[in-house]
Amino acid sequence: QSVLRAPVSFFDETPLGRLLNRFCSDMSSVDHDLPTFLTAGLAYLLYTALMVLLVCWLTPFALIVTLPVSVIYVVFTRRFGERKRQLQRLASANESPLYCCFQESLAGMEVIRAFGRSAGQEQVFRQFLDGHTRASMMLTFGDRYFEGRIAVLGALSIGSAAGAAILARGALSPSLAGLSVLWAFKVNAKLGWLPLVWSQIESG
Repeated sequence: QSVLRAPVSFFDETPLGRLLNRFCSDMSSVDHDLPTFLTAGLAYLLYTALMVLLVCWLTPFALIVTLPVSVIYVVFTRRFGERKRQLQRLASANESPLYCCFQESLAGMEVIRAFGRSAGQEQVFRQFLDGHTRASMMLTFGDRYFEGRIAVLGALSIGSAAGAAILARGALSPSLAGLSVLWAFKVNAKLGWLPLVWSQIESG
């Protein structure tokens, strides 16, 4: 609504690629990606909370490790979300020149060919593409880095559940102990996806 009601001077000063990016990538994120990630994020959040409560109910000793790990997890997730938003903003900013260069090439194709500037225009496009690729790769590398740190926290959670099951071997049946460790493994799997989904919601 803001773009459609903007004055003519806004369209004179704003590159066309930025407008195309706004109506292509941003609208696609709002209409398609955001509902999907929001539904998945809520499902992962409820599922993980139920699994953690079940593990702590079966093996209360696991709370000794679960509470500090949860605090570290929340702090690390919040910091990762801030960095990912910046990387996503950088990737989006480097995507606009691609659209702009492509649109300019289509509009001035006859002039470019007449003056033999096809190779130069291709080189300019490659530079914009390299900038966007570098930003996208940094975004992907950030996700992989975060997944590795979450795996370490998940291993601590699994170890705490297994250790608590061993400590409670007199008061806890083997079947319930196995169930506790099994759910701890499932918590580890969901912990890797939950912050990525929520950070995608924030950055989208």
